[in-house]
Amino acid sequence: MNISFRKKNNIPALDIEFFRIINWVFLALSLCFALAIPVVGIGSTVANWDGMCYGFTDSQLPCSWWEFAKNEMFWNSLMFVPLIVMTLGLWGLLTITRWGMRSYWETKSIQTKGGNGI
Repeated sequence: MNISFRKKNNIPALDIEFFRIINWVFLALSLCFALAIPVVGIGSTVANWDGMCYGFTDSQLPCSWWEFAKNEMFWNSLMFVPLIVMTLGLWGLLTITRWGMRSYWETKSIQTKGGNGI
C-alpha cells in the first residue's frame, strides 16, 4: 500500500487506496461467511452425527446423514447470514463513498481548472 498524500488524477492517493483495500476486505469477509455455512455445517455433522436428529422439544428421531447436515447448515445460517448482510452492506456503502469521493474530486478539479467552473 502506497501511503502518500500525493494526488493521482487530482484525487488524494491515500483515500482512494484505503477505500480500495477496505472494499476488498469486506468482499472477502462476505465470501468467507457465505462459505462458512456449508463448511461448518458439514464439519459439525461429521463430528456429531449419531443417526438421530433432535427437535425443539428434545425428541429424537432417526435421520439420514444428509438430513442432519441440512439441519446443521440451517442453524449455522442463522448465525452467519446477518454477518453476510452486514459486510455486504458495508461493502456497498464503501463503494458508494468511493464513487462519491472520486466524482467530488473530479468535479472540484474541473471547476478549478476552468476558473469559473464553465
